[in-house]
Amino acid sequence: MKIHLTPNDIKELNSFMLLHSLIAKKQKLMSFYMIPAEFILLGLGIDFLIKTTPICLVVSIILSGIWLYFFPKLYKKNVKKHLLENARSEIKPLDMIFELKDNNIFFYEENSNIKDKFNLKYLSAIVSFRNVYILVFNKKIHIVLPKDDKNIQEEIEKISKLTNIAIS
Repeated sequence: MKIHLTPNDIKELNSFMLLHSLIAKKQKLMSFYMIPAEFILLGLGIDFLIKTTPICLVVSIILSGIWLYFFPKLYKKNVKKHLLENARSEIKPLDMIFELKDNNIFFYEENSNIKDKFNLKYLSAIVSFRNVYILVFNKKIHIVLPKDDKNIQEEIEKISKLTNIAIS
């Protein structure tokens, strides 16, 4: 089945990956909790080596608190910057071929000799996001499909039934 991906569809995929993908969520949690933990471990290590009063530990706890206070603000500012860059970016429309055969999805450009093959057993989520469906494979590979095509909606429902994955 031939699919026409508009620049808006691709921008919505980029927005999803910035805001809701598992990689983005994991990165945010790691940055929020691991950096303060590293501050505290560094303070403990320095105090253990110097064997004086726990000055470095106190300083590292203060730095951890400052990080926990300012990181959400910095993170929101950074995400807004990337979303604005995404909105301003020039993206060309794409004509793609989407096929479902024998528990495999083939997704490739119309003029390409290379066919990308994705096995449905590696499909981890089917997400309905704004005006697109996003198929998530192994939490790292994402396929975007426009919602406005009736055939695509039928294919998505078929994939959902084959894999027993609910559309979220």
